[in-house]
Amino acid sequence: MNVTIRLEGNEYEEGSAAHLEKIDEMHKAEIAKHNETHVQDITERRDLEDRARVLNKEMKDGVRQQAAALANANAATQ
Repeated sequence: MNVTIRLEGNEYEEGSAAHLEKIDEMHKAEIAKHNETHVQDITERRDLEDRARVLNKEMKDGVRQQAAALANANAATQ
């Protein structure tokens, strides 16, 4: 008894070489799509981490400048 499988508009005899090749092709395409999404997620995360580092440095520099300005102001009034 031959069973026919329909994949992406084509019919394949279940278990045939063509059927197995088509399943392999579809599986590889799905893995590639997931890999691409994963790489994109990692890239976005690294970009966000880089921006957070820059903002953190700018904030620390601003705090240092304010502390120095306050110290100078206090020194001038004494």
